Amino acid sequence: MGPPRAIKPEIVDRANGRLFVSLFDVSPDGYDDAHAAEKAEVERERVRLWYVTTTRARELLVLPRPSVPIARNA
Repeated sequence: MGPPRAIKPEIVDRANGRLFVSLFDVSPDGYDDAHAAEKAEVERERVRLWYVTTTRARELLVLPRPSVPIARNA
């Protein structure tokens, strides 16, 4: 048997530099707020990358059109 594994992903609170780790399905205080803040930051970064991608195209911008709906990660 190895060390205990976190059930939920580890979250780093960027504002405070704190690490939140859930063990045995028990989350520390502030985990949910830090998780929500991290998800919001990831979404903002996705928008920034799309903006940079679309505004830097000089001669041709190719956007894929998938035939199958893309599932968003939760």
